[in-house]
Amino acid sequence: MTPGRAMLIAVAAYSSQVLYDVYVKLGREAGLSSLAIMAAIGLIGLAAILGTALFKRNLPSLLPRSLWGPVAIGLCSVGVRYGGITCLKYLPLSVFYPIFFSTPLIVAALSALLRLEVLSKTKIACLAAGFAGVLFVLLPNVSGGGEWIGYGAAIVSISLLAVYTILLRKVSQTESVQCIQLFNFLFLFAVGLGGSALQAAPLPAPYVLTFLIPAGLFFLGGNVLFNIALKYTAATNVAQCHYSQIVFGGLIGYWVWGDRPTWNLAVGAALIIVAGLVVAREASKNEAIAKTANTL
Repeated sequence: MTPGRAMLIAVAAYSSQVLYDVYVKLGREAGLSSLAIMAAIGLIGLAAILGTALFKRNLPSLLPRSLWGPVAIGLCSVGVRYGGITCLKYLPLSVFYPIFFSTPLIVAALSALLRLEVLSKTKIACLAAGFAGVLFVLLPNVSGGGEWIGYGAAIVSISLLAVYTILLRKVSQTESVQCIQLFNFLFLFAVGLGGSALQAAPLPAPYVLTFLIPAGLFFLGGNVLFNIALKYTAATNVAQCHYSQIVFGGLIGYWVWGDRPTWNLAVGAALIIVAGLVVAREASKNEAIAKTANTL
């Protein structure tokens, strides 16, 4: 698979995550706790992963070669999900996504710091342009909505998401997608169920629980696609596709909550999209050069 196709899979993964966020936000507004949502998406994911492995008679694919990688990813996933689910209650989608779009910069900085990738001048310029687009969208909104608990939870979540992305890129080279996602969902379910039991909070109305099924399914689909994308292209390339959510999330926010897109959102989104297209083109060009070199 070429890096360009892997980035298209990443876009599909992030679009699935937008739909997950929508159902989580609806559930949180209706009274669901963050821990209950974590337990539900963990249970749905576990059922899907185990059911698929049993159907294909491929249970050995769930066994890790080394425990440290899947366990580390599972722990990071708990922090990312808890922070993200918490801040969705307090922030509108039009503010939520721009904050999360600072993740690619953190991923790029960590990749360069750990010497996992060498960033070209073009990629650095594109990341800077994408971040400029994020700021263009975010700054006019900071004083216009949301609560500080939401901003704090978002900062914790995006910091752990950057670490999660780097770990996933490394671990996916040796562990199967099924194994990684098994640990991902296992940790979410265990922490969510244990925390909910300790809270002993009353269950919300039955109709509210129906938000958990689509949330869990979209979360599962997004995670599997994300894992596949990282297996075939660099973490920085995949992180750049994160910007596609600003368009899809803006459309969903307008349709469901009536959040009207602003002119600064349009300009910022244009910067982000152009930067993503340039990175995709460079990834495809590098792949072609590598293939030519291998044939010589």
